[in-house]
Amino acid sequence: MIMSERRKINNNHPLYSEYLAKAEILRSKRKESVSLVKPTYGKDNPDILAIDKQFAHDLKKLQQDYSFLFDYTTE
Repeated sequence: MIMSERRKINNNHPLYSEYLAKAEILRSKRKESVSLVKPTYGKDNPDILAIDKQFAHDLKKLQQDYSFLFDYTTE
């Protein structure tokens, strides 16, 4: 993707609600996982960083699976 490109999602597509539901499940799992981590102060928590890395990986995979919903436009 070129820096001047932006992604727009086709929210009129019949599978858009399915994509949203799966994305919400990922967000809920991330939130639940983070809530179980013992808090640390004064530095980044490596457990939370690992959870965020996994969330980003899973979300990217979901976006690739539903790539037909995304339209790339140049500005």
